[in-house]
Amino acid sequence: MTWVCRECGGTEFQLEEKQKTVKYELKFDEKGVLQDCEKDIDSQEYLFCTDCKNYTLCDDIELIAEWEDE
Repeated sequence: MTWVCRECGGTEFQLEEKQKTVKYELKFDEKGVLQDCEKDIDSQEYLFCTDCKNYTLCDDIELIAEWEDE
């Protein structure tokens, strides 16, 4: 029993974390001078086939692979 890639038939998958969104929060004083800048990075885990590099969000493996009973 294994996950099989719908694109190429591969059975090897890897997990990778990719940065998705970078948000900046700028804080100014009463004269409009920049005082602080906070950076917030949203990251997301992706699962990808090591053969064809087809990928999806970690929880959505059914979109790129199907479970096969050998």
